Amino acid sequence: MFVDWLDGDWGTFFVITTLMVIPSLLCLWAIRAKLGDMLAGASVRLFGKQVGTGRSLRHLLWVHCLRDHDG
Repeated sequence: MFVDWLDGDWGTFFVITTLMVIPSLLCLWAIRAKLGDMLAGASVRLFGKQVGTGRSLRHLLWVHCLRDHDG
């Protein structure tokens, strides 16, 4: 695969991967306000459960992770 082509140089692989990801992150950062406006008031269905608006996806994922570790 690609790492084999790089003679097993994982450092170069991760640098190239990082350079490939940065432009998409910059694009998302540039349109963050538009995305926020588009998603304002949207309802979220996470892990098969309907969740009310007003809670962030980050909060919902955090709660789900805590439940997984407790049981």
